[in-house]
Amino acid sequence: MRLLSYHIQNFGKLQNIRGYLESGLTVIKEDNSFGKTTLAEFIISMFYGLPDLKKKDLENERRRYDPWQGGIYGGSLTFEFEGRRYQIDRDFHKNSFELWDITSVRKKAASIWGKPADGARLGEILFEINKESFKRSAYIPQDDIVCHELDSGLNDKMRNMINATDRGHSLESALKVLQKAADDLETKKAKKGKIKDIEDRIWELNEKLADCAAHLKSAEKGKKDLEEKKGQLEKLEQDIKKLEDEINSLNKLNSLQKEQEHYLTLKGNVEKDEREIRGLLPFFKGQSIENISLDEIRKTIEAHDRQREKAEWLEQEKNKLHSIKDEEQNRQNRISFYRIMIKNLEKQANDTWLEKERKESEIARLEGKLRKFKGFLYILLCILSFGVYYLIARAKKKRISAQLVALRADVEACERKLEELAPQMEDFKERAKREGQAQEEFDEAELEQIKARLDKERELSDNLERQIQDYLSRFLCASKDFWQCYYEIEGNYNQLLRLSKSLEESKARLEEFLADKDEEKLSAKLGLAVNTDEPEQERKKLYKCKEELLKEISAIETRIKDDEEEAENISIYQGELEELNQIRDYLKIEFDNLQKAMEFLKEANDSLAGRYLSPLLEKCRQLIRLYDEGKSELAVVENYRILIKENGIDRELGYYSKGLKEIISICMRLAMIEVIYGDKPNKPFIILDDPFANLDDRKLEQAKEFVKRLSQEYQIIYLTCHGSRQIAV
Repeated sequence: MRLLSYHIQNFGKLQNIRGYLESGLTVIKEDNSFGKTTLAEFIISMFYGLPDLKKKDLENERRRYDPWQGGIYGGSLTFEFEGRRYQIDRDFHKNSFELWDITSVRKKAASIWGKPADGARLGEILFEINKESFKRSAYIPQDDIVCHELDSGLNDKMRNMINATDRGHSLESALKVLQKAADDLETKKAKKGKIKDIEDRIWELNEKLADCAAHLKSAEKGKKDLEEKKGQLEKLEQDIKKLEDEINSLNKLNSLQKEQEHYLTLKGNVEKDEREIRGLLPFFKGQSIENISLDEIRKTIEAHDRQREKAEWLEQEKNKLHSIKDEEQNRQNRISFYRIMIKNLEKQANDTWLEKERKESEIARLEGKLRKFKGFLYILLCILSFGVYYLIARAKKKRISAQLVALRADVEACERKLEELAPQMEDFKERAKREGQAQEEFDEAELEQIKARLDKERELSDNLERQIQDYLSRFLCASKDFWQCYYEIEGNYNQLLRLSKSLEESKARLEEFLADKDEEKLSAKLGLAVNTDEPEQERKKLYKCKEELLKEISAIETRIKDDEEEAENISIYQGELEELNQIRDYLKIEFDNLQKAMEFLKEANDSLAGRYLSPLLEKCRQLIRLYDEGKSELAVVENYRILIKENGIDRELGYYSKGLKEIISICMRLAMIEVIYGDKPNKPFIILDDPFANLDDRKLEQAKEFVKRLSQEYQIIYLTCHGSRQIAV
């Protein structure tokens, strides 16, 4: 097995990286930020794949190495196996995997080493160990070198080699099966065994048999108590019947008293309704309630309200037209004012413009004069007059310059005034325009028409008001407000209807009550009602005693029944007890046989352990001698712990320096590879990810030479970030 090259499209922080790997030692020296560990994980993942994502699993390798920069998540890897060359292509985003045979012509490889080319199991097919076991043996990172115990996957592989099976059926598994069977029988810690369960049940059955005898005795006593309680119940029922006869006599007298009270109540209800009706009649001034139409009164008041609302609306419309008329006159006045202001401003602007043009003409004239004092002629005149002309011209030039300054200031003042007048004119024009657009038409004829309608509606409203006053004069109303008076009429009207109906119902109830009774007898004076509270309390007390006595009788009967049922189970308990005693004796014999079988198997397991540990220990010693001849005395003991013999004493690996522990652990891992694979062609490559960071200079040089010697037998990929730990190839 030999790696040839790799191409990383995107994996973690790595992007578009290619590399070629030597058959012996390949050294890759890069800075810490390069991603050397990411490169190692890429190579391993190309064989074993990445685990599926799990929710909130931030340590998941698939999530950790998802490309920082996006793009295709994966790449390709080429390797040589049993004389043929292969290429792996993976896209971890799509979970796609393809294996190509590129020995001569590129073609898809459906199988490798006689097994289907499965992307999830390719590493296990090639190396015969799972991903975790591979990383615990052939991949040695800086932060995870020391191993105190062998990985379970490697342990299983070695044990399978010894026992000549791939199914894990070893002495150890047999011991586990026997121990489990023994544990099921014998009590161990908090877990109860079958024997203890049976013994507990035997003790329980003996207790139940003793309890059955006690129940038989209890049942006989219960029967005597039951006869006594039934006699007490019979006497109590006689006392209750005598007391109930007395209470019935008293109740008849009280019943007549209650009938008389009910008669007086019904008669009082009739008189009350008649009295209230008489009090309402004056309000209606002798009118019959059948001739009163509340609906007609209400509708007339509503019509009056609507008519009044119409008149109020017309009054508002009339006032609105008057306002429009006044506003139109004001608007015309404002427009006239704005036009006068615009004319005044235009005149000021025109005068200012003419003044500006006059000043500018004067400036041009004076500037022409100034130009005369320049040029060749001016210089010649000054020379011919021996400077006299220069003195005269200078005074005149100074005077003209002063005039120009004053004129230019006047021009600037004119320009500022024109700039001030322009927005004022625009403002007044805009106001005049808005006033012209806001013109609202006024119709004098419409105003006269509304006045006529208003007079008509007021006349109709007055007629309705007189009609309402005529209606309301028929009642004795306290208020002058139409609606308040109406509500008073309506309330009294409904009250009178209700009282009339109530009077009819009260008379009907009274007649119905007297239908089978003597009214004279009900009207006669009766004696006071008799108080039955004391006999009732006595009766309740007797009934309570009866209930308690019945409960006692029921409890005694239940107890007798339960005792008899428990006593009936004696034969069942005895049969079960005999059967359990036999089973207990059989299980004890079975437990003794299991103990003997485990002792024999442990002896066999110890023998196999010697055969298993011997080649591993010897290979580890050879590798340590290859590194340093003086550190070859070591042993691997129970649980595969590593011990070093020094001064005749075996010491745990933890007593030594981290550098030495790392070297021994590396040798131990390589020894495991040798024991697992031997001379097989699928021996894996080895990745060393800067494993010698904790060594001093002398041991570091030994370690580098050690790696060179190992590369003669293994393909080694050596990753480092420091020049001192780089190995010259």
